[in-house]
Amino acid sequence: MIICAGKNESFDFARSVGIGLIESAIRLTKIVMEERPTNLFFVGTAGSYGNYKPFDVVTTNKASNIELGFLDNLCYTPI
Repeated sequence: MIICAGKNESFDFARSVGIGLIESAIRLTKIVMEERPTNLFFVGTAGSYGNYKPFDVVTTNKASNIELGFLDNLCYTPI
């Protein structure tokens, strides 16, 4: 399934999940639970803050919530 944030980053071929941690978490969780996609492909900046150029491909094979990321010292927030 192809997903995107929406608003400034919306595409006709992708499902919008929302912007920010709360909105995107709720909407993506609902989509995944209802439709059970085998793969998710995100199109957009993914919060890269200019670290990547347009059309760069960034891949991952794992994800976790932000609280676990902080406990394991694997993430930060620019706030």
